[in-house]
Amino acid sequence: MELVNNLGYKKIRFIGKSLGGIVASKFLNNLDQKDQEKYSIIVFGYAMPYINFDNFYGNIVVVHGDNDSHGSVDNVEKSLASSPSQEKQVIAIADADHSFNKEDLKENEAIDAGY
Repeated sequence: MELVNNLGYKKIRFIGKSLGGIVASKFLNNLDQKDQEKYSIIVFGYAMPYINFDNFYGNIVVVHGDNDSHGSVDNVEKSLASSPSQEKQVIAIADADHSFNKEDLKENEAIDAGY
């Protein structure tokens, strides 16, 4: 945080896939609420139950395959309901698994949806 403050960054976006989302959620949940205002996150593949944003006030976007073995889109939405964030969005990728695979690779669709 000290480096971020010293460099004058006003907004910081984390982007994580699965394990990256887990690490980011642990970091973000432990920041002071005032510091959290600078942060937003995009998570590709919400790894339930290891990711949670129960104490995170920043913006959250989750891109999740509706065939993800780590949890359904409905369960991801329920998990995010406990977050105090005012800006939460879950984007479902049809027929995609945790790696956004299906017959046609859906990786590009997932990346486009996150932005």
